[in-house]
Amino acid sequence: MCKCTHMYVFEFESQPVAPLPELRDKAGPPFTVTGLDFAGPMFCSDFPCKKFYILLFTWAVVRATHSELTDSMSVEDCMLALHKFIARRGLPSVMYSDNAKTFVAYSGQMQKVYGRISPHWKFIVPRSPWWGGWWERLIRSVKSAIRKTLSVKYVSRSELETLPHETEACVNSRPLTYVGDEPNSATPLSPSHFLIGRNASTHSELDPNLFVFPLKI
Repeated sequence: MCKCTHMYVFEFESQPVAPLPELRDKAGPPFTVTGLDFAGPMFCSDFPCKKFYILLFTWAVVRATHSELTDSMSVEDCMLALHKFIARRGLPSVMYSDNAKTFVAYSGQMQKVYGRISPHWKFIVPRSPWWGGWWERLIRSVKSAIRKTLSVKYVSRSELETLPHETEACVNSRPLTYVGDEPNSATPLSPSHFLIGRNASTHSELDPNLFVFPLKI
């Protein structure tokens, strides 16, 4: 004769989330701690046989991005993209990347260029892209946005150079906090707020008393 057994089902509790590394939650200027990686290739109508790439910089704290279009993944083009990034965003303190030959080669050159103020370049474990998940995930977001924008279009070199910057503004405008359903809900915080004080897709309100200069006769 079969004996009935009562089974009690309990809900599994969510696993506790490990704390973020100190460098990822430490207050500081934008892009003080930066992860970088290449995305691509892309093509344009001006140079049908030439491959172009995007060098994506990701701020570790709020995961804001900065994009630079490069002609290749060579050390020279990587150097130019990094110099443009540093000129606009400032010199990072710590830089993370995978073990691509371009990054390994240029990390040594940075020591010669910037000397004692050179960023501390940290490499993840070889063949372990999940170690760089906080910037690799933004690579996917940028690729998806570009793929949906271009579709099957064949754009010029100038348009291709503009596209990463527009994608950067779009990705940096994504909400980081709760998005309310009410019309009068507060504007959600986004990475752009930490860079320019507002979303890139909205205009800023000018205070009429802010730029009043006394006139001397």
